[in-house]
Parts: sequence; structure tokens; C-alpha cells
Amino acid sequence: MNRLDRPGVFKARPVAMGLKNGSEGSKSAAVWIEFQIEAQLDGTEWTSWAEYEDHSIIGDFWIIKKDGSINQPTVARLAEVLDWDGNPDTICGNPPDIPVQITVGEETYNGQTRLKVQWLNPVDYQGGVASATPEQVKQINAQFGSLLRAAAGAARKTKTTAPKGKPPAKTAPKTEPVTAQAAIPYEGQFDPDDPNNDGGASQK
Repeated sequence: MNRLDRPGVFKARPVAMGLKNGSEGSKSAAVWIEFQIEAQLDGTEWTSWAEYEDHSIIGDFWIIKKDGSINQPTVARLAEVLDWDGNPDTICGNPPDIPVQITVGEETYNGQTRLKVQWLNPVDYQGGVASATPEQVKQINAQFGSLLRAAAGAARKTKTTAPKGKPPAKTAPKTEPVTAQAAIPYEGQFDPDDPNNDGGASQK
């Protein structure tokens, strides 16, 4: 099967899947899934790939982080989209016959550009922001609520109001010469143990 050669939004179907470990010394683990492309979103219309040669792309979904903790958003996404029951044994077998929608993007690191599965969604996903479920809101509140309220309270206390009277005259800002600087790479961009790309997904 040919490897996908372009970014975009696609309808796809899982054709193979399994588990993989992270780098040496890490406790991380991922579900890898090979997706066969069935259609591509062109504007607002879907273009079928049925008449073309088969193409696929492999995405990694990190279910366990480097420190051994569960990557909850990715586990939830696999459960919601692919009806995964959370049992690792069910990963090492035939993938579920469930059509999905994936978003594939390009990422460049050290001069090398690669395609990456960035998002995994239900096949009929219409876009927009996916809000947290009531259960997820409760979990966030229970874990971080006191810290968030303390941070917000401190910020509100230090908030100042504009002084009354005539505002001071504006002066032109000083300009500094622009000098070329070497780009600083994002260290976790292609780190196989970095789960912060959810779907938690990256190309295998």
C-alpha cells in the first residue's frame, strides 16, 4: 500500500493496529494504527479515493506517558471514536471496522518535513471546538480547581484601573535592528514519548 503523500482532512478506515513502547528508559506506550484513505475533504465536499491506488498513513496514539501515568485524553478519544474498551489485549489483533476522520499535517524538524496524524475524530465530525464533557469538567475541577481559583483571585487583586485625567502624550516607540537568529527547534516535536499532540498522535 502506498504511503500518503499530502496533508489534509481524510475519511479513513483502520486496517492494522498494535502496541509499541517508547524510547529506552521511558515508561511510555502507544497504540499505532494504520489508516487506509477513503476520501479527502475538498472545501466542503468529500472526494472519493476509490478509483485511485490504495494509500495509508500510520499514527501513534500515546496512551501512557513517559512517567508511567495514563494519557487520559488519548484513551478517551480511542474509546469514543473506535469503541476501545481500554484492554491492551484487544489492540493486538484485527482493528475495528469503524470509519473515522483524520487530520494530517506537515511538521518540519531539523530540515526534515514529515506527515503526521494530528487529530482522530468520528467519521461524521463537522469541525469546531470539542468541549469537555460534564465528567471531564468535574475531573478538571477536582484536580485543578483550587489552584485555578487561587491564580484567578491573585490576578484580580492586582488588577489596576486607569487613572483619571488627561492621558500622557504618546511617544514613538524605539526600534531595534532586526537580526537573523537560528530557529530553536521544539524538542518534543518528534519525541516519540511526547503525548501532548492529541489525538496524542504522530506518524510512526
